[in-house]
Amino acid sequence: MKYRAEIDGLRALAVVPVMFFHAGITSFSGGYIGVDVFFVISGYLITTIIIQDLETGRFSLANFYERRARRILPALFFVMLVSLPFAWMLLTARHLKDFAQSLVAVSAFSSNILFWHESGYFETAAEFKPLLHTWSLAVEEQYYICFPLLLMLIWRFRKPAVAGTMAVLFAGSFALACYAAYQAPAAAFFLLPMRAWELLAGVLCALYLNENRAPASPVASQLLSALGLLAITVPFFAFDEATPTPSHYTLLPIAGACLIILYANQGTFVRKVLSSAPFVGIGLISYSTYLWHQPILAFAKNALLVDDFERLVVGFVFLSVALGWLSWRFVERPFRQKQRTTRSTVVGLSVLFASLFVGVGYFGHAGNGFPAAAPAGYRIERPLVSTDIFLLGDSHAGHLMRGLTAMTSGDVLNRSSFGCIPFLNVDRYDSRFVPGECAKAMNAALQEFSASRQWSTLVMSAMGPVYLDGSTFRGKGEERVIGQGVELIDNPEIGNPWDVYETGMRNTFAWLSGLEQKRVIFMIDVPELGIELGCNRGKKKLDLFGVTIGDLVTNDKAVECKIPRAEYEARAGRYKALVKRVAAEFPKIQVFDPTSLLCDRDFCYGHIEGVGYIYSDPDHLSEAGSHYVTAALSKVLPAKDGAE
Repeated sequence: MKYRAEIDGLRALAVVPVMFFHAGITSFSGGYIGVDVFFVISGYLITTIIIQDLETGRFSLANFYERRARRILPALFFVMLVSLPFAWMLLTARHLKDFAQSLVAVSAFSSNILFWHESGYFETAAEFKPLLHTWSLAVEEQYYICFPLLLMLIWRFRKPAVAGTMAVLFAGSFALACYAAYQAPAAAFFLLPMRAWELLAGVLCALYLNENRAPASPVASQLLSALGLLAITVPFFAFDEATPTPSHYTLLPIAGACLIILYANQGTFVRKVLSSAPFVGIGLISYSTYLWHQPILAFAKNALLVDDFERLVVGFVFLSVALGWLSWRFVERPFRQKQRTTRSTVVGLSVLFASLFVGVGYFGHAGNGFPAAAPAGYRIERPLVSTDIFLLGDSHAGHLMRGLTAMTSGDVLNRSSFGCIPFLNVDRYDSRFVPGECAKAMNAALQEFSASRQWSTLVMSAMGPVYLDGSTFRGKGEERVIGQGVELIDNPEIGNPWDVYETGMRNTFAWLSGLEQKRVIFMIDVPELGIELGCNRGKKKLDLFGVTIGDLVTNDKAVECKIPRAEYEARAGRYKALVKRVAAEFPKIQVFDPTSLLCDRDFCYGHIEGVGYIYSDPDHLSEAGSHYVTAALSKVLPAKDGAE
C-alpha cells in the first residue's frame, strides 16, 4: 500500500498523551484515549493491506499472520525479557506473583481478560503493573484471529455485502459498548466485543477509500481534517477517569481519527503538521515506545517513593522514547525485513520465547514470586502479616490497596467502587450514579465475601461525612460542597441521611457478625485536607522546549501542610461517634481510627517527617500515605490466616 506519512504522525499524536497520562501529568487526564486512536489506525491499515491482496488474488492467511508476528512479537518479547530481572529486583513477592501470571497471559494474547478479572484500568494498584498496557495488544490480536477469515469469506461469496456487514458489526459493538460502559465498565474497557467498533471504524475508512472515490474539495478537506484533529485533541484534556470508556463519549476521538484518515490529503494543514519530521519520527517508533513506557513507569513507582518519582517523571518519559528508538532500530526493523530473517526463524523464536515466558510465569505464580528480591514495604518498615484481605467501600477504601498489598503476604481483592457505601441495601442518588447500582454492587460484594472460604478478613471504609453532611473544600478563594444523597432501597421511607446510614450500618454489622471464621475491620475515614493547601500534590507548569504542555504533579513544600484539628473534628466528629456507637453493639466488628496517625492535639497533617506527603489530592492517600496508614492497620490483623 502507498505510504502515508500523516498516519505515522497520527500515531505520534496518539502515543504521547498515553505516556503523559500514565506519568501523572494532570492536564492530560484523557490521554488514555490515544489507545482508541491506535485501534482506528490499526483497523484501517490492516484492512487496506488485506483488500489489496484479495483484489490481486495474493491473500494468504499464513502470510498475514507472519506479518503480524514480525510486527508485534520481537519488540514485545524483547521488552518482556528485559523486564524480568527488574521485576525480580523491584517487585514485592505479591506483586511479582501477579507479574508472573501476566507473563503467561501476554504470551497467550489474553492479558486483557486477566486484567479485567484483576481490577480496573484506573484503580490505584493498576499503575504498578509493568505489563498492564499489553491489554490493547491482546484486543487487537484476538480481533485479527477472526477478522481476516470473515473478510475473506464475504469477499469470496458475497463481495457487495462487505461494507454492509462491517457497518452492522460496528453498530452492534458500539451499542454493546455504550450499554456496558455503565453496567459493566471494566468489561467494556478491556474486552474485544466492546472494543471491536473502534477497529471497525478503521475498516470502514479503508473500504470507503478503496472505492476510488473522488477526493473532497480542498476547502472541505481542510475543514474536515481540522475538525478531526480537534475531535482527537480535545478529549485528551476534557476526558478523565470518570468518563465512561468506551462509550458514546469515545465516538468523538474515533470520528476524529476517521476524518484525518479520510480527508488529511495533499495540501491540507493537518497533513503538513502530521507529516513533519518530529511527528513522523515519533510515529515510526511509537509501538516500541508504547511497549517501554509502562514497564519503566511501573518499575519506577514500585521502587521509589512518590516524591522521588514525581521529580524524575519527565526523565522516565524521555527514557521511554530513547529505548523505543533503540528497539525499533535494532529489534523491530531487522525482524520486519524478510531478507534478513526467514519465516522459520520468526516462528521458531516466537515459539521459543512464548514457551519461556509461559514456563517462567507458571513457575513464578505457582511459587508465589520465585521468591522476590525486593523487600515488602517500599522502603517503609512495617510488620508483615499473612492473611487474605477483601477490601470494600468507595475510593477511600480503594486508596488503601497499595499499602495492603505490600504489607500482607496473602491476596488482596479490591471490590471498592467509586462513591459507594459498603452497607447492605444503601444506595447513592446523585446525577453521577445509576439508581440502584451502588446497592447492587455492594450487596454482591458482601455476598461474595461471605461465600468464599479464602477471604478471612474484610476491611471496609468510606468517605462517611461527605454522604451525610456534604464536605466543604476551600481553595483559590472559593468553596465547594460535594457529596450527599443516600437512601435505603429496602426501606425508602427513611428520608434522613443519618438514619439511612445508621440503619444500613447496623444491618450490615449484624449480618457480618453471624459469619463464622471471618474478621471485620471498619476503618474510619482519614481527615480531608481541602484544596491546594500548599502541600498535597500541588501543580507546576511542565515546559518542554519552552512550550507549556501541562501541569506536573509536585510535592515540593511542606509549609502550612496542615489544617486545625478542631476544623476536622467539627466536620467528622458526629460521624465518628456514630460509627463507634453502632460498632460497640457488635463485638465482632473492629473499628480502626487513623486520626491519631495523622493528627496531634492541634493539627492534622499532610506531611509527616520520615514518611513524606500523605495525600495525593485533597482527600485521598498517596502511596506513602497508604503504606503509612496500613502499617498501623496491620498491627490489628492476624499473623496467620483465619480470624480470631
